Amino acid sequence: MSRYAPCPRATTCPNFACNRQTLSYTARYRPETLRDCDGVRHLLSCIRGDVVREPLVVRLYYRYVPAQQVEQFVAQVRARYLPGTLVRLLGHAQPRVRRITLEAIRAAQFLSCAEAVVQRLHDEEPEIRRLAEATLWTLWFHAAGEGPAQELQQVRRLVAAREYRRALAAVNDLLARFPRFAEAYNQRAILFWEWGDYRRAILDCQQVLRLDPYHFGALAGMGQAFLALNRLTEALRAFRQAYAINPNLHDVRDCIRSIEKLLPNED
Repeated sequence: MSRYAPCPRATTCPNFACNRQTLSYTARYRPETLRDCDGVRHLLSCIRGDVVREPLVVRLYYRYVPAQQVEQFVAQVRARYLPGTLVRLLGHAQPRVRRITLEAIRAAQFLSCAEAVVQRLHDEEPEIRRLAEATLWTLWFHAAGEGPAQELQQVRRLVAAREYRRALAAVNDLLARFPRFAEAYNQRAILFWEWGDYRRAILDCQQVLRLDPYHFGALAGMGQAFLALNRLTEALRAFRQAYAINPNLHDVRDCIRSIEKLLPNED
């Protein structure tokens, strides 16, 4: 068999997730000329003979998600995995395993994995960093369950429509029933920001952080509220904290640089 021929086991390998066309590409091109995608990376491992059986969550993902059977994927993840096992997989050496583990946590809404997901905001792979951020927002919105999450989305729609009084009544009712729902406080802070009530926005951001100290959205929002009140030192502190948690917040980074020019002695 040619050194660059496809692996004869590839089509039955439990890790294999690419189509036959990719196999033919692998047979024709040298490895260094191929695009760095998950499927090709797997095929090259087959060629080298160093295929290692990947975690079950990867096989479940490729069995169900490409076929748009997301509910079955979620059911299998919840049945077969404890959150702690997925947390360990987030530190896997293979980027594909980390990415699919994030997808599993997001789909199954395992809130107890949130702190581990925060660490992936510093992952070496840009795609994983973006997915980690999206996963955190999903977890935060669904922390009190699917029904409250839908109610909170309605609050967002009311704020976008500038129906602030209706939005405030709705989010207050939600918080009366779920007083530890951190994202509800964050959305109320956004409402107060839009309304121009920056001090009440800050108070709600502080409540979010008491419930979830990793909520970079609340820290960034608090920085904006401090900035609107011309409290530059406090704004800079909040922005720096947000950026330390999530270095992918480029707008926050720009705010930090702008304030640092105005406050050159602030360390």
